Amino acid sequence: MGHAHLCAGVLAHTNKFRKIMFTVLATTMSLDIFQNPSLNGLDLGAVFTTIIHPSDTSVRVRSLSFAHSSSANVIYGCKLDNHALDKYVIEIIGRIDALAPRKRKRNVRFKRQLHTALKQVLIALYKARTRQNNAPVVIHLNSNLYTKQPSRYRKHWPSYTCLKAIYDGLKVLSLIDVRLGNYVRSEEAAVYFDGHATRIKATATLIDELSALSINLDAVQYSIDQEAIILRKTTKLPTTGKSRNARKIKENIDYRDTPEIERMRHKLLRVNEALAKNYIDIELTDDEFKRIQIRERSDGNDYQGTIDLSQKYLHRVFTKRESARDFTLGGRFYGPWWQTIGSEYRRFIKINGRRTVELDYVCFHPTLIYAEAGLPLSDDPYDIGLDAKYRDAVKLAFNAIINADSKRKPNGYDETVIGIKWSEMRELIEAKHLSIKDRYFYSGYGLKLQYLDSRMTEYILLGLLQENVICLPVHDSYLVSFQHQDALIKMMIEAVNKFVEMEIGIKVIEGKENRVVEDELINEHKGDDIYEGYKDRFRNWLSN
Repeated sequence: MGHAHLCAGVLAHTNKFRKIMFTVLATTMSLDIFQNPSLNGLDLGAVFTTIIHPSDTSVRVRSLSFAHSSSANVIYGCKLDNHALDKYVIEIIGRIDALAPRKRKRNVRFKRQLHTALKQVLIALYKARTRQNNAPVVIHLNSNLYTKQPSRYRKHWPSYTCLKAIYDGLKVLSLIDVRLGNYVRSEEAAVYFDGHATRIKATATLIDELSALSINLDAVQYSIDQEAIILRKTTKLPTTGKSRNARKIKENIDYRDTPEIERMRHKLLRVNEALAKNYIDIELTDDEFKRIQIRERSDGNDYQGTIDLSQKYLHRVFTKRESARDFTLGGRFYGPWWQTIGSEYRRFIKINGRRTVELDYVCFHPTLIYAEAGLPLSDDPYDIGLDAKYRDAVKLAFNAIINADSKRKPNGYDETVIGIKWSEMRELIEAKHLSIKDRYFYSGYGLKLQYLDSRMTEYILLGLLQENVICLPVHDSYLVSFQHQDALIKMMIEAVNKFVEMEIGIKVIEGKENRVVEDELINEHKGDDIYEGYKDRFRNWLSN
């Protein structure tokens, strides 16, 4: 068994601010886990979603600009006790049937499914308008998605017939605006359509009608029993036209449950149950909260995610490759809203009204690679001679290179945002790391490293849970309430000792003083109206 020790520490206190800087050096077990991995972690990813054109084009659809807009999803399985909303759902179904009389009556089971699904769609539309900066809602009209995708990933979903009836009905009643999807079929994958999903927005009429129902979005209960372990396969498609880049599609595939998978699923359920009992929010002014919904992420990724505070459950995503045993590649934790925001905003995250601190392993994957290669890592692996402002972009590119199986520009690398061509960035990184380039670059080796850090994350989350500490993972960094930072430090050291054999630094990303909530009570000073949204959410949580 290896050992770990705190080699340096500086502690400073003020009334509003506390800062700790330290480095942890740890020595532990060997890296034989890469050759002999024990299945200690599982992975769940976002459900594969695709859309085709609706088959019914007889109704004129209002064209609407959705450009540069983030999207939201319908959360099937959510529940809300609201008698007025239930009556409104029945009214909407009646209005739909009045416009298009049915020859046959619906059976009781379909009626129940239709009522439940329509209610969930309306909740999603209302939340997107009032909480998510009027983001469009993705609605799945691809019938293949409901038949060819494994059923384990479709728990609580309504049938395609039910969803299509809801879409057509809301469209006929002019209660939604629509941007149609487009697609290209391919025989290489069981379920694949390349293009854009169909998205819908509530019209002003629908929002007015929903606003009169006193819908409390904070009272919506979300299902915790969705499939939390996903196995995902990537398929390369033939190039078309002038494009020289092979297209890739990702599918969630089925697998056989084993005792080990069941144990991993049970552990993840324990973590999600703990997250469900705690209040996790971000302390931003109302204007800041709106701005963060629509701004482009600072890492150059073109994804623009809305902040849906209800999305706090974790799942894990494993990668399927013929060259490796299932559930030994990837396995990272995904899903919660705090992973979709820029790192500069995470300092404002609050757990039960308490400020948080974020701890991060320093240069984690480069350190692991050099240790595996038996080579020293003497300096900053992300210093390739560029200005310091490019460091995050270099880190993004380095991780893409070790994850990729070719030299093609990764999807997440936006040359216009970053300001450096991919070819130039790639050559600078290769020159910096000549000693490991041939063995580890463009080999997909990063997926093995993700498997390792996912096992460490599972160990940290469960260890802290034993001490009643809630931890928010962001891959290889972690957030806890400020008073629990020592417990997190201890668990991160233990994880290094248990899973790797090398020296790894740990850094504390400094927190921010509490701007509104102190000692879990609301600061009621006048003039704080700019935080009204945050304070209202916190009051609702305290009252529940």
